[in-house]
Amino acid sequence: MDSGCTNITICNDEHMHGLRHAEKELDMHTYVGSRVLDKEGFLGRFPPPVYHNEDGIANVLAMREMIAGGYCITMDTDADNAFIVHCDGNRKMQFVNCKGVYVLEQLGANVEPGAKETSAMYRRQLSNF
Repeated sequence: MDSGCTNITICNDEHMHGLRHAEKELDMHTYVGSRVLDKEGFLGRFPPPVYHNEDGIANVLAMREMIAGGYCITMDTDADNAFIVHCDGNRKMQFVNCKGVYVLEQLGANVEPGAKETSAMYRRQLSNF
């Protein structure tokens, strides 16, 4: 979860469905360089299409797009240093701080930011969208 980025980018195509050529290419600039993303698809039931970043090293969920998509996101630092995304059916996804990056908590798994995560549990949690 990133509060500073503008677009959701997913590097793991197995988390996506309906991959296609993007209606509008994304000219992406980050601190590690620039690239153009020309593929998009859907992430679970998340309403708008998201960009596929096949050369990326992490799946990045843009907080602004999550909120625009109708998701409630809360954070109570008195309880935990984490963002909570409230999904349909009272399901919740918790993104905990790991070395300054908020990563999807995987029920106690030690998740390092920047790693391509392909576990079945991670795919199930992303399907909450």
